[in-house]
Amino acid sequence: MSDLPFSQPVNVRTLPRRGRVENFSADEQQCKAIAEDQDLIDVKSLSASATVKPWKKDGVMVEGTVRAELVQPCAVTGDPLTSDVNEEFNAVFAPEGSVLLKPKLDSEGEIILDAEGDDPPEPFTGDSIDLAEVWLEFLSLGIDPFARIPGAELNQEEIKTAETSPFA
Repeated sequence: MSDLPFSQPVNVRTLPRRGRVENFSADEQQCKAIAEDQDLIDVKSLSASATVKPWKKDGVMVEGTVRAELVQPCAVTGDPLTSDVNEEFNAVFAPEGSVLLKPKLDSEGEIILDAEGDDPPEPFTGDSIDLAEVWLEFLSLGIDPFARIPGAELNQEEIKTAETSPFA
């Protein structure tokens, strides 16, 4: 069982050649669980859409968008700050043991890494992938970890007068 706030499994063995569109809109209980999972004050809304289609011989490509309106603490003051996430994504998956998961090697047997190239496929087991994992991963990437209320500043006087220590 997964520790995710919700689940949206898709059987990849029955995908049509052109793919299938999967949509999701979180209810109030799911929004609350997502807020807790992501250490947010509140998730007012979350919706996601993905096109899931076959990729190469036995892989799966997932393309879509995650949108959310959330409330998070300001990085400076800790006060609630409302922000929007609109994250487009593209991810590929391959079943465990697939040739698609083997890294490319040069003539000397060294792994070829291309920093500008596409990410390698993620492995999956069984005959399904959980879109909730994909959507929550990209939601997490779309959240600004240093979001701040416009004009919020640290009080420099408090910082200067605070007792300093080697661990400050």
